[in-house]
Amino acid sequence: MNRWVGLVNLAQAAVYGAFGAYLATRWTPAGWMFYGAAGLQVIGGGALLAGKGPGLARVASIVGLVASAVVIGLHLQVGVHIVRTFTPVGGRQGYELITGVGAAAPWAVFFPIWQLAASRPGRATGAGTLVALVLAALLPPALTWQALSPTRTYASVDGAAAASFLFARWSGDASATPPSGDGPVLLVATAVQRSEVLASRTAEAGSLPEALEAIDLGPFPGEGAAVHLDVARVEGNLDTPPLVPAGTVLARPGADGIRGKDRVLSTLEAWSQGVVTNRQVAPGLSLPVTRPRVRELNVPVGWVRMDSYLASALGTVRAEAGWSAPPALSADAVREAALVGGHHLAVNMAPTGRFAYVVKGPSGRHGGGYNFPRHAGASWFLARLASRTGDAEIAQAARLAMDFLAEHTQRTEDGRAYVLDPTRRDGKVWVGTTALALLAFTEAGINPELQEEYARFIASAVDAQGLVRGDMDARTGTWPVQDEVTYAQGQGLLGLVAAERAGVPGVTDALQRAMDYVDDGYWPLPAANFHTLDEHWMCLAAAAAQETTGQAAGEDVCRAYLASVAMSAPTPGGPIQAPAGPAAGLAEAVIAQAELDRRAGRDGPYRQRALDYGELLLANLYQATDAPLVADPPALIGGFRDRPWSLDVRVDAVQHIACALLGVEVLLRDEDLPGGMP
Repeated sequence: MNRWVGLVNLAQAAVYGAFGAYLATRWTPAGWMFYGAAGLQVIGGGALLAGKGPGLARVASIVGLVASAVVIGLHLQVGVHIVRTFTPVGGRQGYELITGVGAAAPWAVFFPIWQLAASRPGRATGAGTLVALVLAALLPPALTWQALSPTRTYASVDGAAAASFLFARWSGDASATPPSGDGPVLLVATAVQRSEVLASRTAEAGSLPEALEAIDLGPFPGEGAAVHLDVARVEGNLDTPPLVPAGTVLARPGADGIRGKDRVLSTLEAWSQGVVTNRQVAPGLSLPVTRPRVRELNVPVGWVRMDSYLASALGTVRAEAGWSAPPALSADAVREAALVGGHHLAVNMAPTGRFAYVVKGPSGRHGGGYNFPRHAGASWFLARLASRTGDAEIAQAARLAMDFLAEHTQRTEDGRAYVLDPTRRDGKVWVGTTALALLAFTEAGINPELQEEYARFIASAVDAQGLVRGDMDARTGTWPVQDEVTYAQGQGLLGLVAAERAGVPGVTDALQRAMDYVDDGYWPLPAANFHTLDEHWMCLAAAAAQETTGQAAGEDVCRAYLASVAMSAPTPGGPIQAPAGPAAGLAEAVIAQAELDRRAGRDGPYRQRALDYGELLLANLYQATDAPLVADPPALIGGFRDRPWSLDVRVDAVQHIACALLGVEVLLRDEDLPGGMP
């Protein structure tokens, strides 16, 4: 066997190492299998390169194939389980998992199989081909690195003082004095009022006073105006990578302005709503894309990394991605953010207790649509927030929201009660809506008779083995045999735990069956460490069950779920973060597991991951100082957007984000707090 085949062994070692790093976050033994296989590939490849024959390389191939077979088999096991058990809700994900394994398998097995079969010299790939493959693999990242390298550095100046001066001078303060600062300076000042950009001016000069003197924002428009100031740190050329459509801007989302031939587009304009869209750039990977030419930038020629500030009558604050920078993560900051989130829901609530399902940003207008499970979840959040803060307005809003649920409650002849969603036309009743309603009523400690009726309904959904059935037939009042749904199991279990904790009679037996089921046949372990469906409700149920009964029912399932989604964890300081609303449900699950670890005195990765989520969620809060950037501040302040350029606020996003922040407060204070955890 040609000794240069050893280079392919080294490449295979890198593939196995990548597989190991990916799998170790899900199930540690699988990671070590591939780490071991990678190490043997290095040894076998080194032996070939040293001219010692193929013996060690063949051993490495055998070990790699065995590790691959075990992991592929476990993935197929859980994939088939998803298809058979959770179809149609999770069937697609199950099939995607199976096809994904099929796509990855050749990378794990093709070369080892070939190496075992090869026995005559001269059949190995030539060294020149190997070198060409390596260079081809390294070329794209090398070009990308070059495109992101800065070509000019600017002087460090006091941007906050500069923004304050510009606003003071613009608003008529003749005594305002410009701050000093020498060196090359690039400023982009954007005048804005009630979300409308009034003017944008670019100034480049040899000193800060000269640059400020060159900026004229026109007449001051009055109340609600602000100056958004970008202060350049470095800039670089926009070298469009090969095979990428012409005009594509390779820039850091929210942090980079775009230089054109005539002016520099501010971060406020470059990454605003309507300019940014998501584009799939690789299988399963979508990135935010900005099209600066829609803002009449002419031809984009460079990116400019900025420090940004927002100055208005409310004061001067640091800005990030066009909005007020979030406060530093602290127990007080997350509690306050949750509280203003609750006030946002209350301000946008109708007198009937119905929430505004969507508040459109930046207009503040209410969108259409409604969702009863999310109404129940938001009611539960308000009840928890009232327990935590004692705020009278929040308590009143929670009561109105629960009155709305009570008005939409139906009863069966045998004494059960459930929340009827009038938008459903299929004659079915979802168990989770009533479970969330029960959580709200037990947290608030009101209407004990209705609590009992809700609890009887949820208990009736638990079959003999402990499976919580999701949909009841409204006509017959029975629970037909149906495919499992993870939300039903998690929400149903959580509702039963809440009833048990509140002393509601008649739920203990059903609760115990449901707890035993999730600790036994619900998911196959360890295979589930590779993939589960969405089990964030199970994590919340496990934390609540442990506190109430001493049995952390579902914790193993929760850990498997968190392992399977570990790659979704936020990266502090990263250029692209997950949308806050969708991320918040996962954040709640991470926080629940961190709380289980805290109670048990265990160390683990989940506390820090929970705090990272706290920072991500805080970064998308509409703060009071953002008022000049929105058309209707009272309607939006306190809400949470998904991203700096995705501005709508949904009631369920506020619920999940604010509940997560209440949990982060518990972790930061390291003590039990009323309403802090489920």
